[in-house]
Amino acid sequence: MTLSPGILFGVPRSGTSWLGQILNSHSAVLYRFQPIHSYTFAPTITNSSSRRDIGVFYEELLATNDPYVLQLDGYTSGANKAPTFRKGPLSHLIFKETHFWDACERACLVDPRVKLVGLIRDPVDVLSSWMNNPSEYDINWSIRDQWLEARGKNSEHPGNLFGFQAWADVNSRILKLQDQIPERILVVRYERLRMDPLSEAGRILNFFHLDLCKETEDFIALSTTTADSNPYSVFRAFEDEWPETVLPADLVREIRSLSVACNLTEFLRGGER
Repeated sequence: MTLSPGILFGVPRSGTSWLGQILNSHSAVLYRFQPIHSYTFAPTITNSSSRRDIGVFYEELLATNDPYVLQLDGYTSGANKAPTFRKGPLSHLIFKETHFWDACERACLVDPRVKLVGLIRDPVDVLSSWMNNPSEYDINWSIRDQWLEARGKNSEHPGNLFGFQAWADVNSRILKLQDQIPERILVVRYERLRMDPLSEAGRILNFFHLDLCKETEDFIALSTTTADSNPYSVFRAFEDEWPETVLPADLVREIRSLSVACNLTEFLRGGER
């Protein structure tokens, strides 16, 4: 495959749908949506996959007609259809995942061509966003029973990564992978992306040796000023103030304390509280 392979990864409700479309807005990027979570590709990459296996995966990803992976079903990016962008000439094939971290990590470890962007969001905001999404959070669940291991949700699919424990484990492994191969792993804080999307988009594109283009600037402007109530939408019309958490205050304190204990303090919004 002549296109440079890339991955965008973040646990669910970290903002990867928005960042994915920021990447997709670039004319040189061919973007794919959660292929390892799809019926077509699962389980394509395993802990024993070779570099050749990863290459075959990307070749199949390039040629896929899967409507989910191509975002032809609409719901994956908003109430209407997913955004469309002018393409060509292409230089990169990048897919987004919020499940199956082991597979994405394996791809980076065995194929030196693969670059990965890890998007990390404050765990309190991640859990609050999950609770506010009726498609992902059962109203009959108690957050006190679910916040740590999310057994109700994670039991539904082997690749699910909901709950604080998954947030801490995966993000710690992303940081460890960055230490191993720093030239191919870029960690992005969601809060910085939200507060200064143009600068962060430029930094992310530069990581892939791409320039910030007008199409990307236009999409960022549109996506941050257009409202859509769909929980999967990339059109959020961000408010000046951060939303209030829906978690009980004692859980917020415990989550922040555990984040500090896991050496993930830097990803707490506004610092340790």
